[in-house]
Amino acid sequence: MSPKNEMVTDVLLTSAGHVGDVTGDDASHSGVTNPMRGRFQSIVEPRLLDVFSSGLGWYLIADPAQIDTLECAHLSGFAGPDITEREGFETDSIEWKIRHVFGVGAIEHRSMVLNDGTA
Repeated sequence: MSPKNEMVTDVLLTSAGHVGDVTGDDASHSGVTNPMRGRFQSIVEPRLLDVFSSGLGWYLIADPAQIDTLECAHLSGFAGPDITEREGFETDSIEWKIRHVFGVGAIEHRSMVLNDGTA
């Protein structure tokens, strides 16, 4: 989720009682527990502000321990990052270049949901 949703999401996912609407009329929800408490983990990703015009978009992705959703594959011969180091003689410095060749693909589309934040 984008940082714009962080506070609201934390309230929704960690409150012990039912979370009322934004008008503040919680009297009708007295004694009702929050069924979503402890079921989800919130992960904030600032780059989602660039993806969604509203800045309110979010993804819901299943637990990888329950279902395989994404698969990461490496190009043959590139099992890990390729690290190159070069020492600078005139500047007393060290430069590193790191290249990681891999790809990610969705293997189960039903375990991911996208809400672009417009509805």
